[in-house]
Amino acid sequence: MRNDSPRQRIRSLPWPSAPFALAAEKALAAKEPDEPAAPTPTPKPKLTADEIWKEIEADIRHHRYDEAVELSEANEFQPSRAQARTIAAAYAADAKAKRKSDPQTCARYATKAGQYYLDADEPAKALETLDIALAVAPGDAQAKAFHQQASHKIAGSKYKEGMIAFQ
Repeated sequence: MRNDSPRQRIRSLPWPSAPFALAAEKALAAKEPDEPAAPTPTPKPKLTADEIWKEIEADIRHHRYDEAVELSEANEFQPSRAQARTIAAAYAADAKAKRKSDPQTCARYATKAGQYYLDADEPAKALETLDIALAVAPGDAQAKAFHQQASHKIAGSKYKEGMIAFQ
């Protein structure tokens, strides 16, 4: 018969190597498997405003309005007054192209085109594109504000023309 007293069940571990073995196991468990490190992407050099404009102009010249708009949006391009008319035409063309397939983007681009046309002092063209924006998104507050601004500019110029003709 066997005596199963608590003293007989105690096993001894080789004491000096136990702490080192545990430390080695922990180190191996913490070590990640050898995988090739992912290459760090090199950041693209930031384009200057002139370089962005040249690319946008080239896209517009080749009727790639969506690419011109994407480049403008990605770089948060702020056109000069002279450039505003050209980029507004690209936004308007892209808005018209997306009218049925992507109404939300259409409204945003048409509003942006209207804003740029107002910056270029072309309220009639602004009104035309803002009509598209409001047809697609009637509740767009920004489009409504720009529409009202364009309407006031047109009314003001007609009033001046009338006063000059009267005199």
